[in-house]
Amino acid sequence: MADQPYGVLNTQLKLLVDTSDGYMAERVTSANTPPATALATILNGAALSAAVDLKAMRLSAIIMPAAWTAAALTFAVSADGATYYPLYDATGGAEASWTVAAGLYIANSNFALWKDIRFIKLRSGTAASPVNQGADRVITIVSAP
Repeated sequence: MADQPYGVLNTQLKLLVDTSDGYMAERVTSANTPPATALATILNGAALSAAVDLKAMRLSAIIMPAAWTAAALTFAVSADGATYYPLYDATGGAEASWTVAAGLYIANSNFALWKDIRFIKLRSGTAASPVNQGADRVITIVSAP
């Protein structure tokens, strides 16, 4: 077996993930997989970004731009990249909404909600009451396995 550089762990992790239907699913990921980033832009005078493909990752955090027209951040999500739906919590009673402000790094506190979501659009405001931004806003999406 070849020597591994000091400090490098070259293994895979097998994670048991609760599927919320009473079953457990196995997900395999590399212990060395770093977070990925992508940019989502909400254009001036608009409330919804273009789509971002999370691939096999989950939303881990967002980094807000230095300026932001005050509004909550909500999400339109899709399994196929063609048809988008407002993201609701598991009860279906409330649209998933993050309280955001300019210049913040905001960690996702509900990974289960993002389990099988591949494509997302970020929305300023809610689906029922979007808030147009006063300039182009570039939001960094951080995703991890």
